[in-house]
Amino acid sequence: MFEDILKAVKNKLDEITDIKNTDFYEGQLEDIENFLIDPPHAFIELETVTNSGENYIEIVEKINIFLCTSHLIGMGVNDLGMFTVIEEIIDKLHNEYIYDSEDNPIDKLFFSEMNRLGIFPGLAIYSVTFNLGAIYG
Repeated sequence: MFEDILKAVKNKLDEITDIKNTDFYEGQLEDIENFLIDPPHAFIELETVTNSGENYIEIVEKINIFLCTSHLIGMGVNDLGMFTVIEEIIDKLHNEYIYDSEDNPIDKLFFSEMNRLGIFPGLAIYSVTFNLGAIYG
């Protein structure tokens, strides 16, 4: 189930042509000086899973998308800024169903928040968080 969720989110992000690369987060940003990031680059992480149901199972997931870009504000036609790409991600994923590999609906994603993680020379990193689960719909 969790693997299906991550793959479904990746498939949605792969549809956004302004993101060059989309990968699953496996600690790449913990060692940023030794990892090549070609912005705009998105990393997907399943951060939190909780069961909010008492008499039934209702899983709610918190999904982070770590977005890395060269600039916060676009500097030209082919150089999109962080905020432009974040808006594209929200437009693509908020209040939208994601589907497993057999095209069965998993649930809807809902935008929760965005946060600045760091600004480095030539690289800005923000997280965009979505919740997945019927409790938000």
